[in-house]
Amino acid sequence: MGPLAGKRAAVTGASTGIGRQIAIELGKRGAAVAIHYHANVAGAGETARAIQESRGRAFLIQANLASPQECTRLIAACASVLGGIDLLINNAALSPEAPFLDLSDEPWERTLPVGLRAPVLCAQAAARQMIRQGRGGRIIYVGSAHGFATASHTGPYTASRGALHMLTKQMARELAPHRIAVNCVAPGPSETKHEETPFPEYDPELPTHPLLWERAGIPVNIARAVAFLCSDEAGFLTGQVIRVESGEPPGQWKARGASG
Repeated sequence: MGPLAGKRAAVTGASTGIGRQIAIELGKRGAAVAIHYHANVAGAGETARAIQESRGRAFLIQANLASPQECTRLIAACASVLGGIDLLINNAALSPEAPFLDLSDEPWERTLPVGLRAPVLCAQAAARQMIRQGRGGRIIYVGSAHGFATASHTGPYTASRGALHMLTKQMARELAPHRIAVNCVAPGPSETKHEETPFPEYDPELPTHPLLWERAGIPVNIARAVAFLCSDEAGFLTGQVIRVESGEPPGQWKARGASG
């Protein structure tokens, strides 16, 4: 049955990369999973098949998180197909690159609705659902090392990640009376494929990664941290931003093209 048997999880941006691996990991551990995607229905289908191969339950739900109305509809649809929501993992984000002096409105308008407003609106709708259910719940954000250390040309994304880290703490304070824990995982450099951004693949040969394990992370590293925060073993944790990385010193992230 698994340690998350009986739990109902919604994962945004689960058609590829870290989001896909989180959905698969939760499914393997027994949770029924609602897989959100925007345009990549084929990728979302692959995520669902991987969960079903481990005898888990998976459902596909499409939504454009740039729309506030779609965020509310997404959570309602997840609650409908799952029979409720116990776990919300806000993973979806966009990270367009632009030098600071050349920043126009467009990178901000692409990044903040999906990477900041949508996670807040989804969490708000999910928290209301959890309160109605009366069983508490878990809300987990996927932040980034960008919330602690800068990288060139990532201003809007860095701003959205730093804001999510602080919102984690704020929401944990306000939702604690309802037994809803709010935490965040902040991946460091990770070998993921950015299909919707101009970031290139992580290059493991770059000499500028000051990583203690001498390698970047992979999606399953982040997924297992999220699964831990969803488990009973993490029942005492709330308001925490947990870095999932290989010992990178703050302020020294110079790796060109690294994601996370």
